Amino acid sequence: MAIQRLRNCNSRRVRFSKALPEKNQHHPYGTGFTPPSSQDKIFGGNPHLLADRDKGFDIGFEQPLADDRLRIGANFFYSTASNTVGFNGNFEAFNLGKDRIQGVELFAVARPLPNLTLSASYTYLDAITTSGADISQPAGSRLPRRPRNQFFGSITYTWCHRLDTTLELVTVNARQDENFGAPNVNLEDYTVLRFACEYRVSDFFSLFGRIENLTDEKYAEVNGFPALGRTFYGGLRLRF
Repeated sequence: MAIQRLRNCNSRRVRFSKALPEKNQHHPYGTGFTPPSSQDKIFGGNPHLLADRDKGFDIGFEQPLADDRLRIGANFFYSTASNTVGFNGNFEAFNLGKDRIQGVELFAVARPLPNLTLSASYTYLDAITTSGADISQPAGSRLPRRPRNQFFGSITYTWCHRLDTTLELVTVNARQDENFGAPNVNLEDYTVLRFACEYRVSDFFSLFGRIENLTDEKYAEVNGFPALGRTFYGGLRLRF
């Protein structure tokens, strides 16, 4: 029965782009669906789950300045979804109902020097339920794990045309998460740093490394599951 219901699902996408002198604009609109996974239907104890349906649009622009040494842009997005799959306090899967997500993205990329790139972006997100069967989260409740404010910044410098170094900063605040059938709980804000580098030994071989959570920030992206502390990675890359 579930497979039969999914046969009638379809998706559409339309995109309008306009290139003006020194400016690019875009206005896409699309619809889609996500069928419930086998894990949701089998381990969630509900073989009659419906497909998650969504539709949305966004409007944005990108503006180069100063002989393309600076690019700024903005984007407004809006989407709605229905039949989102969730779980109750007994870990039973069911279709939650409807939600609405809207927000604004701002970004800038600057190249003041040939070997230096500065990037920054900010996202404001307003994501709420609009109706649903989840009695612990009434209409108007915020969707879990969607931060209201998120800032990203990075500095990249290339040394002697061979060594790339990047320092990144991510700040996230105003988040909530699920609480196993009870009302959502607030999660702590956090700011993390990441450092990465890559040294090109030749055109075909390079060495790379990175440090995640450089300051050893204590935080959790998911309620009850602390994120990793300061972590080191390294390796080599071959290109053919």
